[in-house]
Amino acid sequence: MVWLDSSCLSWIFGFSIALILVFIIDILACGILAIVMGWRLGLVGVFGCHPVLFLAGYFRMRLDASTQDRCASNFLESARFGTEAIEAIRTISSLNMEEKVIERYDGRLRKAVLTSLKMMVSIVFFSLSDCMDFLSY
Repeated sequence: MVWLDSSCLSWIFGFSIALILVFIIDILACGILAIVMGWRLGLVGVFGCHPVLFLAGYFRMRLDASTQDRCASNFLESARFGTEAIEAIRTISSLNMEEKVIERYDGRLRKAVLTSLKMMVSIVFFSLSDCMDFLSY
């Protein structure tokens, strides 16, 4: 019943399945290339480096999913406040609260941007997990 659930279909055709496919092709290509170039050293590389590559791929998937969720939740509050302010524009303008609403919206956006900048540290770990296959071979 996968075809009835839209979230399953979006996951199948989304970014996550592309990462899994890239990871599988990467593992197979690196293993085959290592064994073809020198079978003894290739076997050591395959059995020694593939666990590291599996962990890097798992870490990459978790980091990507958590980053998407955190970014969406950060900007959701400010978008919700902006939508509410636009819907109540007549009340806001009749009470001369434009400056106050703009300041509150600006504060919420600044908070979301600061949280996003703090998440930039995770990009370093994402790039390390992304280049682990090049470092291992």
